Amino acid sequence: MAATKYTFSISADFPNQKVDSDSLTSEVNADGGITTALDCINTSGDDCDIWFVDALAAPEVTALNAVVAAHQGDPIPWVDYAYVDFNETKTTTSTEYLLCLELSKDYVLDGNYLVDYTFSWYSSNSVAKLQCKVVLDDTTTVMEESTKPRDVGVDNTERISGFGEYVLTAGTHNAKLYFATGKVNREVGIFNAALSFRRVS
Repeated sequence: MAATKYTFSISADFPNQKVDSDSLTSEVNADGGITTALDCINTSGDDCDIWFVDALAAPEVTALNAVVAAHQGDPIPWVDYAYVDFNETKTTTSTEYLLCLELSKDYVLDGNYLVDYTFSWYSSNSVAKLQCKVVLDDTTTVMEESTKPRDVGVDNTERISGFGEYVLTAGTHNAKLYFATGKVNREVGIFNAALSFRRVS
C-alpha cells in the first residue's frame, strides 16, 4: 500500500467553490463506490487534497469525482438533542425481546447526555409481567425491568419513565426500547413511547 493523493480545484471542481472537510469526509466514507479507506482531507489555497491509504481503482476515481461534484461545502449540522416517539400500540405474546422503538442520530456532539425514556403499558392478564429494557449503542443497558401490573386490561395502564447519564463522543449514536411478556401467550402492550438524547454539558 502507498498513500495516494487526489487534488481538486476548490474554485473549478466544487459547485459552490467551497469545501467543508468534515462533511466531505462523511460523504466520501458514505459512498458505496469507494472501498479504499480515506486517510485525510487537506485544503490549501485553491487546492483540496484528498488522501487515501492506497491508489483508487478506476471506478472509485469516478465515484470520488461524483462526490466532489455534489459537495455543497456546508458544515455538518451537529446536534445536541434528538427525539423520537410513537402513539400507536405495539403488542407481543412472546417472551423474546421485541424492538419497540429506536432513536438513531448522526452527528451527535461530544458531551454529557441524558438518555430519556418514557412509555405506557398494559397487560391482558395478571400473570403477564412486562419485561423491558433500553439499550444505548447496542452495548450499554440504560434500564432493564420486570414488572407486574396493578390492574389488567387495556383500560388499566401504567407509565414508566426515567433516564441515564452518559458521555457520548462525536458521531452516530442510538437508543433502543425492547419489550416482551413474562408469560408466554399472555399479551402485553406498549404505547405513547418516546426516546431522546439531551446534552447537559
